[in-house]
Amino acid sequence: MSSVPSGLATSPAEAPSRPGFSLRGLASLFILSGFAALIYPGGVLDQQDKEKLSPETRVTKEPPPSFLPVASDDNGSAPGTIRLFQSLRDAGVSAEIHVYASGGHGFGMRKSDQACASWPQRCEEWMRGRGFLKK
Repeated sequence: MSSVPSGLATSPAEAPSRPGFSLRGLASLFILSGFAALIYPGGVLDQQDKEKLSPETRVTKEPPPSFLPVASDDNGSAPGTIRLFQSLRDAGVSAEIHVYASGGHGFGMRKSDQACASWPQRCEEWMRGRGFLKK
């Protein structure tokens, strides 16, 4: 991850220079033109208390607008993605989440008949609606 924006730290060591958001165990992250698309992030929940973000995952108001797609049957990422979304919203960060009924972990960009395969189009719509892409 060579281009991490201000407000997004992917390890505790980066957090002091990039305040606002720290995420450990990120599966996929796309950052372009001032927004973030976090695709089934992992390792964001506290190991002892699954209702809280891990100590390494810190959210403030600094991260860019964020788009988060995840499948509800991804037992490793869905709970953390949902909690991360709520933390972003609580911090005042513009965020949108799409929770698909199925797709498991790692649906990514693969073509399929499942609804989760439409996430790139949903992300494009989100980007257009916020002016990141021309209409």
